[in-house]
Amino acid sequence: ADNQTCVVAFNSYNCSFNNGHGPCGQICNVLSGSVYCSCESGYMLLEDHLHCLKNPPYLILTATRSSIQANWQPALIDGSTSVSLTYSLMCSSTYELVKDVGTSTTATLTNLTPFTNYICCVRANASAQFLSRTCTFVQTMEDTPYDPPRYVRLVPYGTSAVSISWYPPLQPNGLIIGSNIYANFSNGTMITIKLTGGYYGSYLLGNLQSDQKVGIQISVLTSVGEGPRSNISEGRTSCASGKYYSISLKKCTSQCGCGESQVQYYYDSISGSQYAACVP
Repeated sequence: ADNQTCVVAFNSYNCSFNNGHGPCGQICNVLSGSVYCSCESGYMLLEDHLHCLKNPPYLILTATRSSIQANWQPALIDGSTSVSLTYSLMCSSTYELVKDVGTSTTATLTNLTPFTNYICCVRANASAQFLSRTCTFVQTMEDTPYDPPRYVRLVPYGTSAVSISWYPPLQPNGLIIGSNIYANFSNGTMITIKLTGGYYGSYLLGNLQSDQKVGIQISVLTSVGEGPRSNISEGRTSCASGKYYSISLKKCTSQCGCGESQVQYYYDSISGSQYAACVP
């Protein structure tokens, strides 16, 4: 039934007292000798079937990177604020946060996750009884990524290139707009490669020498800034034709060392690559 529908009859009352409201908070109706209470537009009839509640209007949410501040107007019972109400602010994404604020009409939740959608509700209570709630959505602001890219892998791509791949951070805290690749070569050279225009999960690093070792760190960026770098992941290009990579010597050689055997297709479980090798 809507707010204008009569719900419960009060046979022992009439509407002649209380300025025509009888026992009702707002509208008193008489039907077949019984009294029924109903509410004005915008109000809802409470469980006592006598009084009417108007939800807290104009719930305004202001979000930062890690907090949400809520402000609202008091709920009304029978058009008045004379009835003492208490409030709770509830915000949830993957889990629910609740803050009881007493009679205050403002509250702040902190330590939230950046760039996350929350649904927030303000709940009105009277004498520890839940009455109603008003809800709206808000998104916290972007921040720099919380953690580095994951699963950085380097795979030989012939004798002059290395294929680099990675996964995004678990908590990017925003839209990833680019990546930085920090390359450290065995000869002491260091370069930074800046990838812009969105998220990249792979890159082909070329113009290298055969059997050239390189260490890679990767970071990603949001509009706020750069996140932490990944740990150093190492790889190397393939050996030149006619040479094998010695597992023991950790370099390319034309003749395997003592106790090693030539394997044409050696699978490296760390890099996921396959190449000719001298295996102990």
